[in-house]
Amino acid sequence: TDLTLGSEIYTHANSLSNNEADDQSTGLTVMSGATVADETSIVSSGSSRSLKYTATGTTDGIMIDLTSDVDLTEGKAYKLSIDARHIGTGGNNSIRIAEAAGLSTTGDTLAIATLTSSDTTFQTYTAYFVHNDTTTRYFGARETSGSDDGGLYLDNLSIKELNGNAGIMQNMAADAFKGDTP
Repeated sequence: TDLTLGSEIYTHANSLSNNEADDQSTGLTVMSGATVADETSIVSSGSSRSLKYTATGTTDGIMIDLTSDVDLTEGKAYKLSIDARHIGTGGNNSIRIAEAAGLSTTGDTLAIATLTSSDTTFQTYTAYFVHNDTTTRYFGARETSGSDDGGLYLDNLSIKELNGNAGIMQNMAADAFKGDTP
């Protein structure tokens, strides 16, 4: 069956591109030491706003609880995409889905991207994951190195269910597959 995408699941899909940067009803949690602002001058293509998150040091960031703030189904596969760029100063910032609040690498962690201060144009980053109801999952970004004011501009967060016959790798790493050219 051809793979198709369901409708938008994160009901605040454009909350990163409208005036809800500090609206807790979107599920956005700002971790200690981080700040968020509604940005209108640095935006992704086709958008009029982005969310600017700034960290004052490592472990500062933002997150969304995918278990309680997004309506995901146990065992289903999902596509998550987000447009992001680095502020241009400060340390490296990681975008990830993590088991641990605070987005540490404790437990299951899916690294989506690590942006450095040279990544100053918007790129779309995409990840696929299978939801597990027994473990809380968080999506977000946090500074992973540096002690000065780094951060990201984030826009166009999208979470959609994969419909059709989406294959799920259970017992091998995806890079174990090789092409058919000798």
